[in-house]
Amino acid sequence: MLIRQIQTATPQPDALSLILKALHNPYTLVDRVVELINREPATAMRVLKIANSPYYGRSRKIETIEYAVLVLGFQEVCNVVSAFSLYDALRCPSDETFSLEEFWLHSCMTALVAQRLGSEKGMANLQMFFLCGLMHDVGLNIYHRYFHHAFREYAGEGGIFKGLALEKEEKQFGMNHAYAGKTLMEAWHFPAKMCEVVEKHHHPRVARIEEGVVHIADVLVNLMEWGEFAWDYGLKLLPGMVEMIGWESEAELLAWAERQDEDMRLQKDELSKVFV
Repeated sequence: MLIRQIQTATPQPDALSLILKALHNPYTLVDRVVELINREPATAMRVLKIANSPYYGRSRKIETIEYAVLVLGFQEVCNVVSAFSLYDALRCPSDETFSLEEFWLHSCMTALVAQRLGSEKGMANLQMFFLCGLMHDVGLNIYHRYFHHAFREYAGEGGIFKGLALEKEEKQFGMNHAYAGKTLMEAWHFPAKMCEVVEKHHHPRVARIEEGVVHIADVLVNLMEWGEFAWDYGLKLLPGMVEMIGWESEAELLAWAERQDEDMRLQKDELSKVFV
Protein backbone atom coordinates (compact mmCIF):
# COMPACT_ATOMS: atom_id res chain seq x y z
CA MET A 1 0.00 0.00 0.00
CA LEU A 2 2.75 2.45 1.00
CA ILE A 3 4.78 1.61 -2.09
CA ARG A 4 1.83 2.40 -4.34
CA GLN A 5 1.30 5.73 -2.56
CA ILE A 6 4.93 6.69 -3.05
CA GLN A 7 4.85 5.69 -6.72
CA THR A 8 1.85 7.92 -7.42
CA ALA A 9 2.49 10.75 -4.96
CA THR A 10 4.42 13.19 -7.16
CA PRO A 11 4.84 13.26 -10.94
CA GLN A 12 8.38 13.41 -12.24
CA PRO A 13 9.49 17.00 -12.97
CA ASP A 14 9.86 17.66 -16.71
CA ALA A 15 13.37 19.04 -16.27
CA LEU A 16 14.52 15.94 -14.41
CA SER A 17 13.07 13.65 -17.07
CA LEU A 18 15.06 15.47 -19.74
CA ILE A 19 18.25 15.44 -17.70
CA LEU A 20 17.98 11.68 -17.17
CA LYS A 21 17.85 11.29 -20.94
CA ALA A 22 20.90 13.53 -21.20
CA LEU A 23 22.87 11.04 -19.09
CA HIS A 24 23.04 8.81 -22.15
CA ASN A 25 23.35 11.39 -24.93
CA PRO A 26 24.02 14.85 -23.49
CA TYR A 27 25.15 16.80 -26.53
CA THR A 28 21.98 16.23 -28.54
CA LEU A 29 19.84 17.59 -25.69
CA VAL A 30 21.61 20.85 -24.82
CA ASP A 31 19.19 23.01 -26.84
CA ARG A 32 16.17 21.25 -25.33
CA VAL A 33 17.42 21.74 -21.78
CA VAL A 34 18.11 25.43 -22.45
CA GLU A 35 14.64 25.82 -23.96
CA LEU A 36 13.02 24.15 -20.96
CA ILE A 37 14.90 26.39 -18.51
CA ASN A 38 13.92 29.50 -20.45
CA ARG A 39 10.26 28.45 -20.23
CA GLU A 40 10.45 28.35 -16.44
CA PRO A 41 11.36 31.82 -15.10
CA ALA A 42 11.95 30.63 -11.52
CA THR A 43 14.41 27.97 -12.68
CA ALA A 44 16.15 30.37 -15.05
CA MET A 45 16.51 32.94 -12.26
CA ARG A 46 18.10 30.38 -9.96
CA VAL A 47 20.52 29.15 -12.61
CA LEU A 48 21.64 32.73 -13.31
CA LYS A 49 21.89 33.52 -9.60
CA ILE A 50 24.21 30.55 -9.07
CA ALA A 51 26.18 31.33 -12.25
CA ASN A 52 26.79 34.91 -11.08
CA SER A 53 27.72 33.96 -7.53
CA PRO A 54 31.20 34.78 -6.16
CA TYR A 55 32.01 31.07 -6.25
CA TYR A 56 32.53 31.19 -10.02
CA GLY A 57 34.32 34.54 -9.90
CA ARG A 58 33.08 35.84 -13.27
CA SER A 59 34.00 39.44 -14.03
CA ARG A 60 31.34 39.64 -16.74
CA LYS A 61 27.74 39.19 -15.69
CA ILE A 62 26.00 36.10 -17.08
CA GLU A 63 22.58 37.22 -18.34
CA THR A 64 21.33 34.32 -20.46
CA ILE A 65 20.99 30.58 -19.96
CA GLU A 66 22.84 29.99 -23.22
CA TYR A 67 25.83 31.92 -21.88
CA ALA A 68 25.59 30.08 -18.54
CA VAL A 69 25.89 26.75 -20.37
CA LEU A 70 28.87 28.07 -22.33
CA VAL A 71 30.68 29.37 -19.26
CA LEU A 72 29.75 26.79 -16.61
CA GLY A 73 29.35 23.75 -18.82
CA PHE A 74 26.29 21.68 -19.55
CA GLN A 75 26.86 19.29 -16.64
CA GLU A 76 27.05 22.10 -14.08
CA VAL A 77 23.85 23.69 -15.37
CA CYS A 78 22.12 20.29 -15.29
CA ASN A 79 23.19 19.91 -11.65
CA VAL A 80 21.56 23.22 -10.72
CA VAL A 81 18.37 22.43 -12.64
CA SER A 82 18.16 18.93 -11.11
CA ALA A 83 18.47 20.29 -7.59
CA PHE A 84 15.83 22.96 -7.93
CA SER A 85 13.35 20.93 -9.96
CA LEU A 86 13.40 18.34 -7.17
CA TYR A 87 13.18 21.04 -4.52
CA ASP A 88 10.06 22.46 -6.13
CA ALA A 89 8.47 19.05 -6.80
CA LEU A 90 8.88 17.84 -3.21
CA ARG A 91 8.57 21.11 -1.32
CA CYS A 92 6.71 20.94 1.99
CA PRO A 93 6.47 23.19 5.05
CA SER A 94 9.25 22.85 7.59
CA ASP A 95 8.38 22.14 11.21
CA GLU A 96 10.13 21.03 14.38
CA THR A 97 10.61 17.52 12.97
CA PHE A 98 12.10 18.45 9.62
CA SER A 99 13.80 21.49 8.10
CA LEU A 100 13.31 21.53 4.34
CA GLU A 101 16.17 23.99 3.82
CA GLU A 102 18.56 21.89 5.94
CA PHE A 103 17.48 18.75 4.09
CA TRP A 104 18.04 20.14 0.59
CA LEU A 105 21.29 21.84 1.51
CA HIS A 106 22.55 18.51 2.85
CA SER A 107 21.34 16.72 -0.27
CA CYS A 108 23.02 19.20 -2.64
CA MET A 109 26.29 19.16 -0.73
CA THR A 110 26.30 15.35 -0.67
CA ALA A 111 25.73 15.43 -4.43
CA LEU A 112 28.64 17.82 -4.96
CA VAL A 113 31.00 15.81 -2.75
CA ALA A 114 30.02 12.52 -4.42
CA GLN A 115 30.72 14.05 -7.81
CA ARG A 116 34.03 15.45 -6.61
CA LEU A 117 35.08 12.09 -5.13
CA GLY A 118 34.24 10.42 -8.43
CA SER A 119 36.29 12.99 -10.33
CA GLU A 120 39.23 12.64 -7.93
CA LYS A 121 39.37 8.91 -8.61
CA GLY A 122 38.94 9.23 -12.37
CA MET A 123 35.49 7.66 -12.47
CA ALA A 124 33.14 8.02 -15.42
CA ASN A 125 29.59 9.43 -15.49
CA LEU A 126 29.98 12.10 -12.82
CA GLN A 127 26.40 13.24 -13.41
CA MET A 128 25.23 9.92 -12.01
CA PHE A 129 27.16 10.52 -8.78
CA PHE A 130 25.59 13.96 -8.46
CA LEU A 131 22.03 12.70 -8.96
CA CYS A 132 22.48 9.78 -6.56
CA GLY A 133 23.87 12.11 -3.91
CA LEU A 134 20.99 14.49 -4.50
CA MET A 135 18.40 11.72 -4.09
CA HIS A 136 20.04 9.69 -1.33
CA ASP A 137 17.78 10.83 1.55
CA VAL A 138 14.69 11.78 -0.47
CA GLY A 139 12.72 9.05 1.32
CA LEU A 140 12.73 11.18 4.49
CA ASN A 141 11.21 14.06 2.54
CA ILE A 142 8.52 11.68 1.26
CA TYR A 143 7.71 10.51 4.79
CA HIS A 144 7.44 14.07 6.07
CA ARG A 145 5.32 15.32 3.18
CA TYR A 146 2.91 12.45 2.56
CA PHE A 147 2.86 10.48 5.84
CA HIS A 148 3.20 13.35 8.26
CA HIS A 149 1.36 11.86 11.24
CA ALA A 150 3.43 8.69 11.13
CA PHE A 151 6.56 10.79 10.63
CA ARG A 152 5.85 12.82 13.75
CA GLU A 153 5.35 9.61 15.71
CA TYR A 154 8.65 8.35 14.34
CA ALA A 155 10.44 11.56 15.33
CA GLY A 156 9.24 11.08 18.88
CA GLU A 157 9.26 13.43 21.83
CA GLY A 158 11.32 16.54 21.24
CA GLY A 159 10.50 16.67 17.54
CA ILE A 160 13.45 14.88 16.02
CA PHE A 161 15.22 11.57 16.30
CA LYS A 162 18.95 12.17 16.59
CA GLY A 163 20.67 9.47 14.65
CA LEU A 164 20.23 6.79 12.05
CA ALA A 165 17.59 4.16 12.91
CA LEU A 166 16.71 2.14 9.83
CA GLU A 167 15.13 -0.60 11.92
CA LYS A 168 12.87 1.93 13.63
CA GLU A 169 11.84 3.31 10.24
CA GLU A 170 11.01 -0.16 8.97
CA LYS A 171 8.80 -0.78 11.98
CA GLN A 172 7.02 2.58 11.56
CA PHE A 173 6.64 2.68 7.76
CA GLY A 174 7.23 -0.89 6.60
CA MET A 175 10.43 0.21 4.86
CA ASN A 176 13.40 2.49 5.50
CA HIS A 177 13.95 5.85 3.81
CA ALA A 178 16.59 4.46 1.45
CA TYR A 179 14.09 1.96 0.06
CA ALA A 180 11.39 4.63 -0.11
CA GLY A 181 13.77 6.81 -2.15
CA LYS A 182 14.52 3.91 -4.47
CA THR A 183 10.77 3.35 -4.93
CA LEU A 184 10.21 6.95 -6.02
CA MET A 185 13.21 6.82 -8.35
CA GLU A 186 11.88 3.67 -10.01
CA ALA A 187 8.53 5.39 -10.55
CA TRP A 188 10.44 8.29 -12.13
CA HIS A 189 12.34 5.91 -14.44
CA PHE A 190 15.81 6.42 -13.04
CA PRO A 191 18.31 3.82 -14.29
CA ALA A 192 18.24 0.67 -12.15
CA LYS A 193 21.86 1.12 -11.07
CA MET A 194 21.14 4.57 -9.64
CA CYS A 195 18.10 3.24 -7.77
CA GLU A 196 20.33 0.59 -6.18
CA VAL A 197 22.93 3.17 -5.14
CA VAL A 198 20.30 5.13 -3.21
CA GLU A 199 18.82 1.98 -1.67
CA LYS A 200 22.23 0.80 -0.43
CA HIS A 201 23.90 4.10 0.50
CA HIS A 202 23.87 3.27 4.23
CA HIS A 203 25.10 -0.28 3.69
CA PRO A 204 27.11 -0.39 0.44
CA ARG A 205 27.91 -3.81 -0.96
CA VAL A 206 31.43 -5.05 -1.55
CA ALA A 207 32.86 -3.90 -4.90
CA ARG A 208 29.89 -1.61 -5.58
CA ILE A 209 32.02 1.51 -5.89
CA GLU A 210 29.16 3.91 -6.69
CA GLU A 211 27.37 2.92 -3.48
CA GLY A 212 30.59 3.45 -1.53
CA VAL A 213 31.14 6.90 -3.01
CA VAL A 214 27.68 8.16 -1.99
CA HIS A 215 28.06 6.60 1.47
CA ILE A 216 31.41 8.36 1.97
CA ALA A 217 30.06 11.66 0.63
CA ASP A 218 27.12 11.48 3.06
CA VAL A 219 29.46 10.91 6.00
CA LEU A 220 31.91 13.63 4.97
CA VAL A 221 29.21 16.28 4.55
CA ASN A 222 28.17 15.75 8.17
CA LEU A 223 31.67 15.24 9.56
CA MET A 224 33.12 18.34 7.85
CA GLU A 225 29.99 20.41 8.62
CA TRP A 226 29.43 21.17 4.94
CA GLY A 227 25.70 20.54 5.28
CA GLU A 228 24.87 18.77 8.51
CA PHE A 229 21.57 16.92 8.72
CA ALA A 230 20.18 16.06 12.15
CA TRP A 231 18.75 12.77 10.92
CA ASP A 232 22.29 11.62 10.07
CA TYR A 233 23.70 12.45 13.48
CA GLY A 234 26.45 9.99 14.40
CA LEU A 235 26.79 8.53 10.91
CA LYS A 236 30.16 6.79 10.51
CA LEU A 237 32.20 5.33 7.67
CA LEU A 238 31.74 1.60 7.31
CA PRO A 239 34.89 -0.57 7.34
CA GLY A 240 36.47 -1.11 3.94
CA MET A 241 34.63 1.71 2.13
CA VAL A 242 37.62 4.06 1.94
CA GLU A 243 39.87 1.40 0.47
CA MET A 244 37.16 0.20 -1.92
CA ILE A 245 37.11 3.51 -3.81
CA GLY A 246 40.89 3.82 -3.96
CA TRP A 247 42.15 5.58 -0.81
CA GLU A 248 44.89 3.95 1.22
CA SER A 249 43.42 4.95 4.57
CA GLU A 250 40.75 7.00 6.28
CA ALA A 251 43.45 9.51 7.24
CA GLU A 252 44.27 10.04 3.56
CA LEU A 253 40.60 10.60 2.78
CA LEU A 254 40.25 13.12 5.61
CA ALA A 255 43.37 14.96 4.44
CA TRP A 256 41.75 15.24 0.99
CA ALA A 257 38.56 16.54 2.63
CA GLU A 258 40.52 19.21 4.49
CA ARG A 259 41.93 20.41 1.17
CA GLN A 260 38.38 20.79 -0.16
CA ASP A 261 37.11 22.57 2.94
CA GLU A 262 37.37 26.21 1.88
CA ASP A 263 35.84 25.55 -1.52
CA MET A 264 32.98 23.43 -0.15
CA ARG A 265 32.10 26.04 2.48
CA LEU A 266 31.89 28.68 -0.23
CA GLN A 267 29.54 26.46 -2.23
CA LYS A 268 27.47 25.84 0.90
CA ASP A 269 27.17 29.58 1.54
CA GLU A 270 26.04 30.26 -2.04
CA LEU A 271 23.46 27.46 -1.96
CA SER A 272 22.16 28.69 1.39
CA LYS A 273 21.21 31.98 -0.27
CA VAL A 274 19.08 30.22 -2.88
CA PHE A 275 17.12 27.80 -0.68
CA VAL A 276 14.68 30.36 0.68
